[in-house]
This record gives sequence, C-alpha cells and structure tokens, in this order.
Amino acid sequence: MEFKIVKINQEFKNVVVSHKVLIENELEKQKVEIMSKLEKGQVLEGTVKNITSYGVFMDLGGVDGLLHITDISWGRINHPEEVLKLDDRINVVILDFDEEKKRIALGLKQLTAQPWESLDQNLNANDKVKGKVVVLTDYGAFVEIIPGVEGLIHVSEMSWSQHLRSPQDFLKVGDEVETVVLSIDRDEHKMSLGLKQLTPDPWGEILTKYPVSSKHKAKVRNFTNFGCLLS
Repeated sequence: MEFKIVKINQEFKNVVVSHKVLIENELEKQKVEIMSKLEKGQVLEGTVKNITSYGVFMDLGGVDGLLHITDISWGRINHPEEVLKLDDRINVVILDFDEEKKRIALGLKQLTAQPWESLDQNLNANDKVKGKVVVLTDYGAFVEIIPGVEGLIHVSEMSWSQHLRSPQDFLKVGDEVETVVLSIDRDEHKMSLGLKQLTPDPWGEILTKYPVSSKHKAKVRNFTNFGCLLS
C-alpha cells in the first residue's frame, strides 16, 4: 500500500502515515474532473444515498448532488420517501451547479412533460371542472385538477353569504369537488376556481322574490347602532 507521511516526531522516533489522505486526494481530483465536465440540462444516472425532509442526496459517481423535494414531482408530495427510497438508481437532470462550492442542483420532474401542457386546451373560464382538495389555507383551498395542475378556490368564492367563514367550514383535504373555472392563465400556470357559482346568486332574484312593500318574516342576525340586520 502507498502512504503519505503526515507527521514525524523526532523525540519519540515516531512517524505517522496515512493511506486515507491519498484516497481523499484522489477523490478530490475526481470531483474536480467530474465537475469540469458538467453542463446544465445534462442527464446523469445517480444513486439515492440519503433522504431528508427537504430532499434527496444523490451519488453521481464521485460527486453528490441535491434533488430538492420541489423538483421530485410536478404534484404535491409531503416527503421524498413517497417517491424514492435508499439505493434507488434513477436518471436526473442537472439544473445548476457551482464548481467552487461543489454544489449540484438536480431535477427529476423535469424529465417528464409539464402537466399544464396536458391540460385540456378547451378548458376555459365558466367551464365546470372536477378535482380533489389537496391543501387548505386560511384564505382558501387548492384543488388538484390533474396531477401537477392545481386551482385555488378563494374563501370568498365558496359561499354567496357575506358572513364569510373559514375554508375548513366548507371543505376538507381529500374531498372530491366540482367547481367553476373563474380564470385561467396557462402561461403563469394559475387557475382560479369557484364553488358558489354552482348555485344561483341569491341577489339575482331579489326583486322578484322580495318586491318593494311586500311583507316577510326574517331572523335577527345582528344589532348595530344604526339598526339591525335580518336574514
């Protein structure tokens, strides 16, 4: 075996040698050589060597690269383990790299078509569309139309009532819902959806159902300093 002298102690007539240093030096040379040949958009085969909550570290045959969770799938995933496991060998594409810091950003979803390109080209505003609720927030719900394509139902589009409640009062994650497309921007990959539009606007028939001078029974909803609100 070959060794490198790393320390000589004349007093104790002791010599410290290391084989590991030679290996590390050789690996460092390999990394520099591999990094010099990398190009953005290049597809390489790698092995999953570590999985974290934010991504996967891949062994590319001498250098490591990070496959971030957002670049694993076009659809939403909560953890990389939903898609990959240790020692998986997969093809990945180089998104970016830094030779000085020896950092490589990888992508997996980029090897497949962008889902928005598969969305029905005839889908337009005012069309009805079905999907699954995948995320609830304070301001609305995200509905997956097809894997990788989501639309937002804002809480203000969930009910005609002016007494808005939280999205959790109307929907829960996993619900299959029918919605109305309010707007769609294929270039920006954005879609606005509505639930209340599936039912008539109560104000549309207000003059027919409640003409001036007609009498009706109602429930007191609230008192104010200028009067009371009825429903």
